[in-house]
Amino acid sequence: MKFRLDTVDRAKYPDLYRNMERRNRSAAFWDKLWLAVLVISAAVVGWLTMQIGDLAVIVAEIGGAA
Repeated sequence: MKFRLDTVDRAKYPDLYRNMERRNRSAAFWDKLWLAVLVISAAVVGWLTMQIGDLAVIVAEIGGAA
């Protein structure tokens, strides 16, 4: 969750502003990490699907030859 920094007076509440900045950076990091995990997972699922398809073709060829 990102915090709106424009709602806090930086001069009046410097600690709160600093904490909100830090949490925003942390949230951005975790958002990017989650996106990377999703992309890698999709690639792995696609690769596995391709392998299963190739295996099905090989099994069909063996079954047809017998």
